[in-house]
Amino acid sequence: MLAPGPCQTRFLKTARFLQRTAPDVLPAGEPVEGFRSILDASDPSMRYLLRDALAPGKVPRVRQEPTSRPFVGSLVLVRPTFETRKGPFSVGIEDAGLIARYLARVAPIVERYLAPFTRVGLRTEPAPHELSVRLLSNRFCDSQVAQWLDSVAAGHPGAAGLVVVAPTSVVNSDADPSLGVRGYHALARLPYLFLNVQGTSLRLEDRTDGFALALSHHLFEMASDPSAELENPEVCDPCGATAESSCRNYFGAGDDYLGGGSEFPPRFDYAYFLHGIARKGSLLGRPLSASECGFPPPLAGSRPLAAH
Repeated sequence: MLAPGPCQTRFLKTARFLQRTAPDVLPAGEPVEGFRSILDASDPSMRYLLRDALAPGKVPRVRQEPTSRPFVGSLVLVRPTFETRKGPFSVGIEDAGLIARYLARVAPIVERYLAPFTRVGLRTEPAPHELSVRLLSNRFCDSQVAQWLDSVAAGHPGAAGLVVVAPTSVVNSDADPSLGVRGYHALARLPYLFLNVQGTSLRLEDRTDGFALALSHHLFEMASDPSAELENPEVCDPCGATAESSCRNYFGAGDDYLGGGSEFPPRFDYAYFLHGIARKGSLLGRPLSASECGFPPPLAGSRPLAAH
């Protein structure tokens, strides 16, 4: 539960739960080095404290599917510029624009994939929200991200979900790319997802695996669980423990479904892809095969599917 992985959402949900229920284990303040600097499972005393704080009966059981109110609102791309002693760092404006176009392209497909679970509503805004933050070093933590985004929320009084894109030249200690972490989703005043953007000169088909896999993964999960509740499962985690093993669903230029699988890149041309998602009824806490995660989205307007 406390091991690093490409999706850090479950770890952060658990850390926030410990802050509320076991402040002797995890106090309210988060160090810039992140929660992992405190929750060091290699420390025998910490292992004992965690085993007690997370014992059966003390932690809510994870449900079979998300049951919180789904997300309905606008997706706002947030492009922070990190002012550091070594200079400013940010995702380039052209790459941010490409990510915004990707969001607009996949939003209706995400709605269709999530329809068996819940009815989400995703709109997109074409221009990114520019944000300037000052860092004493090149590291920061999720608690700082949440504080920055509360200021962004003031400019978006309606329902909005924030998509934060960050370069890997600065490091979110709760999403350290050197540990293979690509992002997560969480909740401040507004739901948000954090994305480590890898590389530059991005393209929609993303054959360099710089953004689309992690972005679609966390978009699925933020839209179905915007309140980031510990009891809610992550709908994409069973479909790939690593980027190399993750199932992807591929689409053509006309948004036609081409197929799914874990081979990347595939042996056919495609326009873009999304991370695989578990079918309704299959979120059983076990890894799923590519055949279980690679399938076309339900038709728009179709009724929720029966469990498989």
